[in-house]
Amino acid sequence: MNEKTKTFRNLILRRSSDRQAAVPEPSDLDAGCVIQMKQLRKQYGEVTAVRGLDLVVRRGEVLGFLGPNGSGKTTTILMILGLTEPSGGWVRVLGYDPLRDPLSVKRSVGYMPDSTLPADGTVLGQCSPRCSSRPLRARKSERTLAG
Repeated sequence: MNEKTKTFRNLILRRSSDRQAAVPEPSDLDAGCVIQMKQLRKQYGEVTAVRGLDLVVRRGEVLGFLGPNGSGKTTTILMILGLTEPSGGWVRVLGYDPLRDPLSVKRSVGYMPDSTLPADGTVLGQCSPRCSSRPLRARKSERTLAG
């Protein structure tokens, strides 16, 4: 391991051990919530991507993140999925902590980033190849997806 790698590794380990994991109070948790977060925060150096986000999504609700580029939408989703660590606050998905139990979260959540949409930009275009790889015939899958 070269000197630069050692320095980087020690910096990461020190930062991780210095940070206290945010743990919700039992009274803060709501069993009826699919997604719950409190004071969720993410900083990249001096840049604050997400600042003190409180959010509750209950079963049956639909949520969309809307906002300009750089407003923290993707960063919030990555924290919900456990793909990046919050700088502060906490998040729970179906009661699971995405950082401590990421496999349970990933088994329960579907995520399709917008960068995977086909050239026509439609959900049907995204799903059609997946349906055609299954025993469904192409026409039947199109009818199924069209509703």
